[in-house]
Amino acid sequence: PAKQSSEESLVMQKRLKLFAKNPYLKEQAFVVDPAKSVQDNYAEAIRLLDLKLSEIKETYLVRTFISVSVSQNGFIDAIIVFSAGVNLVREIFVLFHGRSSIRDLLIIGRHLYYSIAISGSEVIEQGSEELFSKLSTDGIKNIPLLGKLVSSAVDGFISAILLSRVALLTANYCNVTRIEKDKDLYPTGKAILETARHLTRQPVAKTREAILSLDDIKSAANWVANPMLFVFGRTRDFVVDKGEVIGSHGKGLLQRLFKKR
Repeated sequence: PAKQSSEESLVMQKRLKLFAKNPYLKEQAFVVDPAKSVQDNYAEAIRLLDLKLSEIKETYLVRTFISVSVSQNGFIDAIIVFSAGVNLVREIFVLFHGRSSIRDLLIIGRHLYYSIAISGSEVIEQGSEELFSKLSTDGIKNIPLLGKLVSSAVDGFISAILLSRVALLTANYCNVTRIEKDKDLYPTGKAILETARHLTRQPVAKTREAILSLDDIKSAANWVANPMLFVFGRTRDFVVDKGEVIGSHGKGLLQRLFKKR
């Protein structure tokens, strides 16, 4: 993005040249209309790209929420989140600019570091408390191993919050045309939490529904070994419909975990 108002139009023109070759925009029949202003053409391109961006964000946040909730292993969680974050940044850059590079990843990584330093812990604390409250209501307090279930789901939601920050910051970097300072790129805590909450609303609701139906499996061996895996096993139709897990670290993981026997 430009930091001088005189350079903003040049940024738009440069990006419009890339948009003219963009495969997704071509599918949407987008063309730069010479009868329109640079600003109007740019706004239309961004409107179309945002539709695809919403799909990408939902895919990554939902699958990461599920994968981390099931893994129950801090090391694996870190690999899942790191891999998802890198792939998410790359996919957003490819969507907007047709390519991604190591330099792009380093730039976003630097901004992400400062963004988390400014407002990282508050968002995570608020999000985890909110989900804990939602999954620990009176109707499910007697479920066995409830603490383990809720803890796993909260871990998944925290990971979704982290990816929400990555997605919003990267999108801002790719579509904002002018900033006064780098901080203008950083999403607010409210925006981060609302994005994570909105995009994971279905798996969270499915998780709660599945937990409420656990009164008949108190002694099941697979339930004791990995209760969260058992819970998601009861929502397999929803999970499998979401397709393959993102990243080479876990391609097809959920299908293998929840495949019908």
